[in-house]
Amino acid sequence: ILNTIVAEEFSQFADILEKSADFTKDLNELIRKTLNEHSRIIFNGNGYSQEWVEEAERRGLLNLKTTSDAMPHYLAQKNIDMFERHGVFSETEIRSRYDVQMEEYVKVLHIEARTMIGMTRKQILPGVFKYVRDIAASIREVQGIGCDTQCRAQIDTLQKAQDLIDRIHREVGALEQIVADTFGSDDITSTANYYTTWVIPAMNSLREAVDSLESMVGYEYWPYPSYGALMFNVW
Repeated sequence: ILNTIVAEEFSQFADILEKSADFTKDLNELIRKTLNEHSRIIFNGNGYSQEWVEEAERRGLLNLKTTSDAMPHYLAQKNIDMFERHGVFSETEIRSRYDVQMEEYVKVLHIEARTMIGMTRKQILPGVFKYVRDIAASIREVQGIGCDTQCRAQIDTLQKAQDLIDRIHREVGALEQIVADTFGSDDITSTANYYTTWVIPAMNSLREAVDSLESMVGYEYWPYPSYGALMFNVW
């Protein structure tokens, strides 16, 4: 795609310069004109920062955050014309590629969502159930020997953990239902938009709850390596 875009621009430049009576003068003028018309795409700050998101919006540039947002532009008539003009793809080939890529997007998200549900139900929740059980047992044992203490630390930790467990239970159930509701549509575009609008936010919400719980659960109860262990071998 990028090579075709570059070829399109070079073709337009060549059409102008091949008719030039004063090549150097016209080349400089073409460079100046092109920079003036397209300088809004140049940003020398941090392109991964919120600053650039806000600046790009101010400049009127598109901010296509997901595949389902971006892919319809692939089918814009000006883009189809460009690919056909350079003999890269026919319109039929472009539309076929669109369908294949959108289908892959949906399938990958579906697999990720089902995997997330399985990880949560089969490993994360059973692990943290043991964690809260041991905290509850600790409270009973300390109080059972007659210590003059309210076990505030254990009780607060238990309550916070249980609140997060309840939230995770709700979130994983909601994600299961949302994923189940995706079946039945033959329109790949609407299906992809559904995943973007509903499945991804549900996955993010579940992840947020699980991450919060991971930050407080002992390593021996958590079924997966922590981020620190994965990236830096720091437990």
